[in-house]
Amino acid sequence: SAVSSDLPIIIKNGYIRNFIGDGLATATSAASLVVHNVHVDDCLDGIDSIGTANLIDCSARNCAGDGIRINSSGRSAVVRCIAENNALDGIQIDNGSARDCSAFLNGAAGFLSGSDTTLSGCVSQNNITGFSTSAGATLDNCVASINTGSGFACSTSTTLINCAARSNGSIGFITSNGSAFENCSARLNTLEGFVTGAGSVVTNCVAASNQEDGFQLNSDTRIFNCAADGNGTAGANFAGIRGSSDTTIDSCTVTDNPTGIIGGNGGFVTRCAAAGNTTPYDMTGTDHGLIITPAGGFTSSNAWANISY
Repeated sequence: SAVSSDLPIIIKNGYIRNFIGDGLATATSAASLVVHNVHVDDCLDGIDSIGTANLIDCSARNCAGDGIRINSSGRSAVVRCIAENNALDGIQIDNGSARDCSAFLNGAAGFLSGSDTTLSGCVSQNNITGFSTSAGATLDNCVASINTGSGFACSTSTTLINCAARSNGSIGFITSNGSAFENCSARLNTLEGFVTGAGSVVTNCVAASNQEDGFQLNSDTRIFNCAADGNGTAGANFAGIRGSSDTTIDSCTVTDNPTGIIGGNGGFVTRCAAAGNTTPYDMTGTDHGLIITPAGGFTSSNAWANISY
Protein backbone atom coordinates (compact mmCIF):
# COMPACT_ATOMS: atom_id res chain seq x y z
CA SER A 1 0.00 0.00 0.00
CA ALA A 2 1.06 3.58 -0.48
CA VAL A 3 3.01 5.25 2.33
CA SER A 4 1.84 8.69 3.37
CA SER A 5 4.31 11.45 2.45
CA ASP A 6 3.59 12.98 5.87
CA LEU A 7 5.40 10.13 7.60
CA PRO A 8 9.14 10.53 8.13
CA ILE A 9 11.72 7.97 7.15
CA ILE A 10 13.36 6.80 10.39
CA ILE A 11 16.88 5.37 10.36
CA LYS A 12 18.49 4.31 13.64
CA ASN A 13 21.58 2.67 15.08
CA GLY A 14 23.88 1.90 12.20
CA TYR A 15 27.26 2.34 10.51
CA ILE A 16 27.86 3.18 6.84
CA ARG A 17 31.42 2.87 5.55
CA ASN A 18 33.48 2.95 2.38
CA PHE A 19 31.00 3.92 -0.35
CA ILE A 20 32.03 5.85 -3.47
CA GLY A 21 28.69 7.66 -3.26
CA ASP A 22 26.93 9.38 -0.37
CA GLY A 23 26.59 7.44 2.83
CA LEU A 24 22.95 8.41 3.41
CA ALA A 25 21.01 10.63 1.00
CA THR A 26 17.46 11.52 0.02
CA ALA A 27 16.41 11.65 -3.61
CA THR A 28 13.48 14.05 -3.22
CA SER A 29 12.69 17.11 -1.15
CA ALA A 30 9.40 15.47 -0.16
CA ALA A 31 11.29 12.95 1.95
CA SER A 32 11.47 13.79 5.66
CA LEU A 33 14.24 12.10 7.66
CA VAL A 34 14.74 11.22 11.29
CA VAL A 35 18.24 9.83 11.77
CA HIS A 36 19.39 8.67 15.21
CA ASN A 37 22.77 7.22 16.15
CA VAL A 38 23.99 6.65 12.59
CA HIS A 39 27.71 6.98 11.82
CA VAL A 40 29.14 7.47 8.35
CA ASP A 41 32.81 7.04 7.44
CA ASP A 42 34.75 7.37 4.18
CA CYS A 43 31.94 8.12 1.70
CA LEU A 44 31.30 10.97 -0.78
CA ASP A 45 29.00 13.16 1.35
CA GLY A 46 28.27 11.67 4.73
CA ILE A 47 24.59 12.50 5.29
CA ASP A 48 22.91 14.52 2.52
CA SER A 49 19.23 15.48 2.75
CA ILE A 50 17.33 17.71 0.37
CA GLY A 51 14.23 17.36 2.54
CA THR A 52 13.56 18.24 6.15
CA ALA A 53 15.76 16.23 8.49
CA ASN A 54 16.28 15.74 12.20
CA LEU A 55 19.66 14.25 13.07
CA ILE A 56 20.49 13.17 16.61
CA ASP A 57 23.76 11.66 17.89
CA CYS A 58 25.17 11.10 14.40
CA SER A 59 28.66 11.50 12.94
CA ALA A 60 30.31 11.90 9.55
CA ARG A 61 34.06 11.39 9.20
CA ASN A 62 36.66 11.18 6.44
CA CYS A 63 34.23 11.94 3.59
CA ALA A 64 35.32 13.32 0.22
CA GLY A 65 32.63 16.03 0.26
CA ASP A 66 30.57 17.51 3.09
CA GLY A 67 30.11 15.71 6.36
CA ILE A 68 26.46 16.58 7.05
CA ARG A 69 24.43 18.62 4.58
CA ILE A 70 20.75 19.50 4.92
CA ASN A 71 19.61 21.53 1.95
CA SER A 72 15.94 22.06 2.76
CA SER A 73 13.51 24.96 2.98
CA GLY A 74 11.83 23.22 5.93
CA ARG A 75 13.05 23.70 9.48
CA SER A 76 15.54 20.99 10.32
CA ALA A 77 17.55 20.18 13.43
CA VAL A 78 21.00 18.70 14.04
CA VAL A 79 21.62 17.70 17.66
CA ARG A 80 24.77 16.30 19.28
CA CYS A 81 26.39 15.46 15.95
CA ILE A 82 30.07 15.37 14.95
CA ALA A 83 31.70 16.15 11.60
CA GLU A 84 35.41 15.39 11.43
CA ASN A 85 38.08 15.37 8.73
CA ASN A 86 35.74 15.84 5.77
CA ALA A 87 37.10 17.45 2.60
CA LEU A 88 34.49 20.24 2.44
CA ASP A 89 32.10 21.66 5.07
CA GLY A 90 31.61 19.84 8.33
CA ILE A 91 27.93 20.61 9.01
CA GLN A 92 25.82 22.56 6.52
CA ILE A 93 22.24 23.45 7.37
CA ASP A 94 20.16 25.79 5.22
CA ASN A 95 17.19 26.28 7.52
CA GLY A 96 16.78 25.32 11.16
CA SER A 97 19.16 24.77 14.06
CA ALA A 98 22.25 22.94 15.25
CA ARG A 99 22.74 22.30 18.97
CA ASP A 100 25.67 20.83 20.89
CA CYS A 101 27.48 19.81 17.70
CA SER A 102 31.21 19.70 16.90
CA ALA A 103 33.22 20.14 13.72
CA PHE A 104 36.93 19.33 13.57
CA LEU A 105 39.55 19.29 10.81
CA ASN A 106 37.20 19.89 7.89
CA GLY A 107 38.50 21.36 4.62
CA ALA A 108 36.11 24.32 4.41
CA ALA A 109 33.77 25.70 7.10
CA GLY A 110 33.16 23.80 10.28
CA PHE A 111 29.56 25.10 10.20
CA LEU A 112 27.87 26.66 7.17
CA SER A 113 24.33 27.90 7.76
CA GLY A 114 21.57 29.63 5.83
CA SER A 115 19.44 32.61 6.78
CA ASP A 116 17.72 32.75 10.19
CA THR A 117 19.41 29.64 11.51
CA THR A 118 20.25 29.10 15.19
CA LEU A 119 23.52 27.56 16.34
CA SER A 120 23.81 26.81 20.04
CA GLY A 121 26.55 25.20 22.12
CA CYS A 122 28.60 24.26 19.04
CA VAL A 123 32.40 23.90 18.75
CA SER A 124 34.39 24.45 15.57
CA GLN A 125 38.12 23.69 15.64
CA ASN A 126 40.92 23.28 13.09
CA ASN A 127 38.73 23.96 10.05
CA ILE A 128 39.28 26.67 7.41
CA THR A 129 36.48 28.95 8.72
CA GLY A 130 34.91 28.15 12.06
CA PHE A 131 31.34 29.39 11.50
CA SER A 132 30.06 30.89 8.23
CA THR A 133 26.46 32.13 8.50
CA SER A 134 23.92 33.93 6.34
CA ALA A 135 21.64 36.83 7.27
CA GLY A 136 19.69 36.74 10.51
CA ALA A 137 21.58 33.92 12.19
CA THR A 138 21.72 33.60 15.99
CA LEU A 139 24.73 32.00 17.67
CA ASP A 140 24.96 31.42 21.39
CA ASN A 141 27.59 29.68 23.50
CA CYS A 142 29.61 28.70 20.43
CA VAL A 143 33.41 28.39 20.29
CA ALA A 144 35.72 28.75 17.29
CA SER A 145 39.38 27.97 17.86
CA ILE A 146 42.53 27.23 15.87
CA ASN A 147 40.78 27.59 12.51
CA THR A 148 42.96 28.59 9.56
CA GLY A 149 40.74 31.53 8.63
CA SER A 150 38.25 33.52 10.69
CA GLY A 151 36.53 32.08 13.72
CA PHE A 152 33.11 33.60 12.93
CA ALA A 153 32.32 35.04 9.47
CA CYS A 154 28.71 36.22 9.59
CA SER A 155 26.35 38.17 7.37
CA THR A 156 23.88 40.95 8.19
CA SER A 157 21.68 41.08 11.29
CA THR A 158 23.62 38.38 13.13
CA THR A 159 23.24 38.00 16.90
CA LEU A 160 26.17 36.52 18.83
CA ILE A 161 25.83 35.83 22.56
CA ASN A 162 28.42 34.24 24.87
CA CYS A 163 30.61 33.16 21.95
CA ALA A 164 34.41 32.85 21.92
CA ALA A 165 36.99 33.06 19.12
CA ARG A 166 40.51 31.96 20.07
CA SER A 167 43.77 31.48 18.17
CA ASN A 168 42.24 31.65 14.69
CA GLY A 169 44.44 32.40 11.69
CA SER A 170 42.52 35.48 10.59
CA ILE A 171 39.82 37.59 12.32
CA GLY A 172 38.10 36.35 15.45
CA PHE A 173 34.64 37.75 14.61
CA ILE A 174 33.63 39.51 11.41
CA THR A 175 30.02 40.48 10.71
CA SER A 176 28.11 42.58 8.25
CA ASN A 177 25.68 45.41 8.99
CA GLY A 178 23.20 45.57 11.86
CA SER A 179 24.67 42.81 14.00
CA ALA A 180 24.81 42.50 17.79
CA PHE A 181 27.48 41.07 20.10
CA GLU A 182 26.96 40.38 23.80
CA ASN A 183 29.38 38.77 26.28
CA CYS A 184 31.73 37.54 23.53
CA SER A 185 35.51 37.21 23.68
CA ALA A 186 38.24 37.23 21.03
CA ARG A 187 41.76 36.22 22.07
CA LEU A 188 45.04 35.46 20.32
CA ASN A 189 43.71 35.79 16.77
CA THR A 190 46.18 36.56 13.98
CA LEU A 191 44.30 39.64 12.73
CA GLU A 192 41.57 41.66 14.50
CA GLY A 193 39.53 40.36 17.41
CA PHE A 194 36.24 41.92 16.26
CA VAL A 195 35.31 43.60 12.96
CA THR A 196 31.75 44.90 12.92
CA GLY A 197 29.47 45.92 10.10
CA ALA A 198 27.84 49.34 10.05
CA GLY A 199 25.11 50.04 12.58
CA SER A 200 26.06 47.25 14.94
CA VAL A 201 26.05 47.08 18.76
CA VAL A 202 28.81 45.53 20.91
CA THR A 203 28.19 45.05 24.64
CA ASN A 204 30.24 43.48 27.46
CA CYS A 205 32.84 41.94 25.14
CA VAL A 206 36.59 41.34 25.55
CA ALA A 207 39.38 41.49 22.96
CA ALA A 208 42.78 40.40 24.26
CA SER A 209 46.17 39.66 22.69
CA ASN A 210 44.99 39.82 19.10
CA GLN A 211 47.78 40.73 16.70
CA GLU A 212 45.96 43.68 15.10
CA ASP A 213 43.07 45.81 16.44
CA GLY A 214 41.05 44.48 19.35
CA PHE A 215 37.82 46.03 18.04
CA GLN A 216 37.51 47.54 14.57
CA LEU A 217 34.18 49.34 14.30
CA ASN A 218 32.49 50.34 11.09
CA SER A 219 30.25 53.40 10.83
CA ASP A 220 27.33 54.05 13.19
CA THR A 221 28.34 51.26 15.58
CA ARG A 222 27.97 51.57 19.36
CA ILE A 223 30.32 49.77 21.75
CA PHE A 224 29.56 49.76 25.46
CA ASN A 225 31.31 48.37 28.57
CA CYS A 226 33.95 46.42 26.64
CA ALA A 227 37.63 45.73 27.37
CA ALA A 228 40.63 45.61 25.04
CA ASP A 229 43.92 44.39 26.50
CA GLY A 230 47.28 43.71 24.90
CA ASN A 231 46.17 43.87 21.28
CA GLY A 232 48.32 45.14 18.41
CA THR A 233 51.19 42.75 18.97
CA ALA A 234 51.93 42.87 15.19
CA GLY A 235 52.91 46.56 15.17
CA ALA A 236 52.55 50.11 16.40
CA ASN A 237 49.69 51.12 14.07
CA PHE A 238 47.01 49.10 15.84
CA ALA A 239 44.54 49.98 18.58
CA GLY A 240 42.53 48.45 21.34
CA ILE A 241 39.37 50.04 19.90
CA ARG A 242 39.32 51.68 16.46
CA GLY A 243 36.24 53.78 15.78
CA SER A 244 35.13 55.25 12.46
CA SER A 245 32.47 57.68 11.26
CA ASP A 246 29.70 58.29 13.80
CA THR A 247 30.70 55.47 16.13
CA THR A 248 30.01 55.74 19.87
CA ILE A 249 32.56 54.32 22.33
CA ASP A 250 31.14 54.38 25.84
CA SER A 251 32.37 53.07 29.22
CA CYS A 252 35.18 50.93 27.79
CA THR A 253 38.60 50.05 29.26
CA VAL A 254 41.72 49.77 27.11
CA THR A 255 45.06 48.57 28.50
CA ASP A 256 48.49 47.83 27.03
CA ASN A 257 47.68 48.42 23.37
CA PRO A 258 49.80 50.57 20.97
CA THR A 259 46.91 53.08 20.88
CA GLY A 260 44.12 52.65 23.38
CA ILE A 261 41.21 54.24 21.50
CA ILE A 262 41.04 55.81 18.04
CA GLY A 263 37.83 57.78 18.04
CA GLY A 264 37.25 58.14 14.31
CA ASN A 265 36.01 61.09 12.30
CA GLY A 266 32.64 62.20 13.64
CA GLY A 267 32.72 59.63 16.43
CA PHE A 268 32.00 60.14 20.13
CA VAL A 269 34.05 58.78 23.05
CA THR A 270 32.89 59.05 26.64
CA ARG A 271 33.47 57.54 30.12
CA CYS A 272 36.39 55.37 29.00
CA ALA A 273 39.60 54.47 30.84
CA ALA A 274 43.04 53.93 29.28
CA ALA A 275 46.15 52.60 31.02
CA GLY A 276 49.51 51.31 29.83
CA ASN A 277 48.93 52.11 26.16
CA THR A 278 51.73 53.72 24.15
CA THR A 279 49.21 56.40 23.11
CA PRO A 280 46.11 56.47 25.34
CA TYR A 281 43.71 58.27 22.96
CA ASP A 282 43.71 59.50 19.36
CA MET A 283 40.73 61.83 19.19
CA THR A 284 41.42 63.38 15.78
CA GLY A 285 38.05 64.49 14.38
CA THR A 286 36.23 62.95 17.36
CA ASP A 287 33.81 64.51 19.82
CA HIS A 288 34.72 63.34 23.30
CA GLY A 289 34.40 63.91 26.98
CA LEU A 290 37.20 65.67 28.85
CA ILE A 291 40.33 63.51 29.28
CA ILE A 292 41.64 63.64 32.83
CA THR A 293 44.47 62.02 34.77
CA PRO A 294 43.54 61.05 38.32
CA ALA A 295 47.00 61.51 39.91
CA GLY A 296 46.44 62.68 43.47
CA GLY A 297 42.68 62.28 43.10
CA PHE A 298 40.09 63.09 40.48
CA THR A 299 39.95 66.72 39.51
CA SER A 300 36.70 66.72 37.56
CA SER A 301 33.12 65.79 38.38
CA ASN A 302 32.23 65.76 34.68
CA ALA A 303 30.13 62.61 34.18
CA TRP A 304 31.23 62.34 30.52
CA ALA A 305 34.96 62.49 31.23
CA ASN A 306 37.48 59.91 29.97
CA ILE A 307 40.42 58.82 32.13
CA SER A 308 44.08 58.29 31.23
CA TYR A 309 46.27 56.73 33.89
